[in-house]
Amino acid sequence: MNRKNLVKVITIVLVFVCVLSLTGCGPKTDCKNSVLAFQAAANECDVEAMLAAMTRDAVKELRGSNTVAEYIASKTTDELLTQIVNYLVASDIENPREFCETFTLEYDNADIRDNYAALYGIVTYTQNGELVTVDTIFDLARENVSELWKVNGIAL
Repeated sequence: MNRKNLVKVITIVLVFVCVLSLTGCGPKTDCKNSVLAFQAAANECDVEAMLAAMTRDAVKELRGSNTVAEYIASKTTDELLTQIVNYLVASDIENPREFCETFTLEYDNADIRDNYAALYGIVTYTQNGELVTVDTIFDLARENVSELWKVNGIAL
């Protein structure tokens, strides 16, 4: 193999390695953005946006046989926040409204397996006036690769 061909092969291999290393960045950023969208909706106590950021199965479990609009209309915002937080969070949250209004995420990493992902980070929120900081895993899912990630659960 002459020098020109060797340079071409090395260049092609390096470009291929760079492309492969960058493909992991997009999906992890997508996971992070989905959780941040949920966080923004929760901070505003925007129940409709919170439900939109959750998986279809989670929303169906909450709303039962009602439509989303019927579900939202049938309860107060505090009742809805309580149901959503109790469904998603795998630990006891005494004041769901306070949790929603104050929780923030410090992103660490994401582990993606096909249409399921775990996003790791540190969540800080206020409970009974005291600041709580915990390592957290967000369980995410999507119907297929062309759809956005949706929140399915939160392990504090």
